[in-house]
Amino acid sequence: MVHINILPHVRPLFPFSSCELKALVENAAYVFGWTLGDIEVLVVSDKEVAEKNLEFMGLPGPTNVLSFPLDMDPEAGVNGSMLLSAHAVQREALLFGQKLRDYCLRMLMHSLLHLAGYEHGPAMEEMTEQGIQEILRGSYGSSSDA
Repeated sequence: MVHINILPHVRPLFPFSSCELKALVENAAYVFGWTLGDIEVLVVSDKEVAEKNLEFMGLPGPTNVLSFPLDMDPEAGVNGSMLLSAHAVQREALLFGQKLRDYCLRMLMHSLLHLAGYEHGPAMEEMTEQGIQEILRGSYGSSSDA
């Protein structure tokens, strides 16, 4: 089951509603042929993500996403939690000259791939782009609207 929580103080900055975000997660799982276990998506501010970045990664300051996988076998079901910083996603979209919704989808896809056990590298980059293209084309099986 997919659980979405967009903290109230960042809701105006974030380009997707909870329902849209849930549909994107479900559609990404469909594109990659994954079974979803329990997925928690928490949309937070730079402050909250910086605290978790320091606590879990030992790194100071905010980052765009943090992924906490619980099961590294997508065949058995993808499980875990992810934090997305609404501030970082907004800032980086502007920096990279991308539409906010498109960049947010990229970060969501990136984080989901980490939950499924993928590490940074060419395979992950290729899968990120594949997933984005499939979702933007509507080539997925969910009846939810993204």
